[in-house]
Amino acid sequence: MARILGVTLPATGHLLSQLPVLTELARRGHQVSCLSLPRYRDLILKAGVNYLALPVTEQEEAVFGDLADQPRGMQLLPLYARLLDWTVTILGRLQAIFPAPGSPVAPIGPEAPEMTLPDLILADAACPWSWRLARRLHRPCVTLVPSFAWSLPVMLSSPSALLDLRPQARHVPDLIRAQGRLSRYGGEGGRPPWAFLAPGGEQVLVLTSRAFQPWPWSVPRHWRFVGPTSALGDRPEGSGPTSSAAQIYVSLGTVADAQLPWWRRAAEALAPPPETAGLPVLLATGPKLRPEALGALPPNIRVTPWADQPDELRSAGVFVTHGGMNGVGEALRLGVPMVVSPQSMDHFWVASRLQRLGAAVNVGPHPTVRQLRWAVERVRGDGRYRKRAAALGATLWEAGGVEAVAEEVEALL
Repeated sequence: MARILGVTLPATGHLLSQLPVLTELARRGHQVSCLSLPRYRDLILKAGVNYLALPVTEQEEAVFGDLADQPRGMQLLPLYARLLDWTVTILGRLQAIFPAPGSPVAPIGPEAPEMTLPDLILADAACPWSWRLARRLHRPCVTLVPSFAWSLPVMLSSPSALLDLRPQARHVPDLIRAQGRLSRYGGEGGRPPWAFLAPGGEQVLVLTSRAFQPWPWSVPRHWRFVGPTSALGDRPEGSGPTSSAAQIYVSLGTVADAQLPWWRRAAEALAPPPETAGLPVLLATGPKLRPEALGALPPNIRVTPWADQPDELRSAGVFVTHGGMNGVGEALRLGVPMVVSPQSMDHFWVASRLQRLGAAVNVGPHPTVRQLRWAVERVRGDGRYRKRAAALGATLWEAGGVEAVAEEVEALL
């Protein structure tokens, strides 16, 4: 039995990418813990994993929450400038918790057993202190890349993404200063401005397939594509429901959900013509938006703050999404084509890639009622979108998923 510590960015989507792996490792008999914020304690414990509290103050946690709750979700440059600044402080605190190889420490969380240094750290490429902690503690590290593997060609591959970053240009000096401070602290030497997305670790695993990855030739050869880690059960047979008969499922995920104007336009776009029943529509609006704020809706539209997304996607003909990698990975593996309205972060690159591969239509962050209605009708009515989504999903299934990650972790123990 090995001691494994999961360290992930304290954001729901990132935690949901790592938790299935930690659960599988615990099922295999390892002592597994996850280091995160108190708001995720119950979710971690429910997954059968020990909870360890990330050593941040209440004020620091509140600041991170403010960043995460922006109207359009997390903005890439200010978020990472802040994260890099915090990393120096957090690494110092974590090294005080794990002072020397073989030395026992007091449990950080009330449910955690007494621990020594972990035998291995499962890191998150988007969390700058995760793989750096492994380096400073001289522990082997497997790093998960929960989105695309980033490189300069990949970042330049989506003009719409670069346009979204343009208003954030004022944060570039902050990012460079924060990266310079971290490089001096960690002895990493000079790193280019985009290197804050380049992770370390003995093994780096990208949670998508080579077929979905833009510019795959730019990815280091020793990195492995292992596909998504979210659990979907057994691989479905066939291509699922026909898009002409199935429901339309709409979700903006766990970050970019509280956007009332967007949801009102979506409800109007998906309302049926007069005197027709219309297709069944489910709007999963998230907990921040009250359903009554959308006003009176036609009978074909249901609204819920939360849905079992894999179950809803199994009966969906079209998925209207923000383009988060977790939801996209689920939809592709179930053969569901998409209409993508990217909101922030990596959504723009994901939307561009899906459209380029013919599995979705990208309507941009602020689609009109007419644009949304046209996109849904096009994807629903053209079977080629479903075929391309299913073909791309097959590459995700074949990459291996949770089992492949667990095997890579055990190979380093």
